[in-house]
This record gives sequence, structure tokens and C-alpha cells, in this order.
Amino acid sequence: MPYADPARPGLEACTGCNLCVLPCPVWHQTRDLSLTLRGRATALQGGARLADIEASLSACVLCGACEPVCPANIDAVGLTLDLRADLVRTLTLLGCPAIE
Repeated sequence: MPYADPARPGLEACTGCNLCVLPCPVWHQTRDLSLTLRGRATALQGGARLADIEASLSACVLCGACEPVCPANIDAVGLTLDLRADLVRTLTLLGCPAIE
């Protein structure tokens, strides 16, 4: 069951404006852009696999602070939940241990 709102755009709509970074608690704590919505979007747009963004998916606290400032109206929380579920399914199919 998908969490993301199908009426809202996906990460491919990210323009890289960085507005989502400003309220992000993970960004404020780590200053690591790759752990933000912007970082996930850029990585996936560049051809990254889910395993490549595992740290970013795990770091997100699902607070939704990035959503109201996103000019593309990306459903960040829903998409992050969907990507986490997809990653677990992929790792399970490959026989890898569960993510902790």
C-alpha cells in the first residue's frame, strides 16, 4: 500500500532549490545535504539505487517540515515511507538482513 499521495509530484519534480533544507532538523544537526530530501531527490535523479540512499532514508525523521516550503509540492513524508518500504522489500528479496 503506497503512502505517497498520487496526486502530488514525485522526487523527479525536485528543482534543487534547497528550500526544503532550511527547516530540516537532520540538516541542522549534520550539515550533510545527502541526508535531506534534496539529497535523496538529486541522487535518484542521477541514477542512484535505493541501497545508495539507505542512510538518507534512515536519517529522515518524517517531521514533514520540508513539505510546506517545497515549491514543487512534493509529498516528502509519503515518498520517504514508500522508498523505505521498497528498500526493505528489495533487501528481503536479495536475502540481506533487515535494516535496523
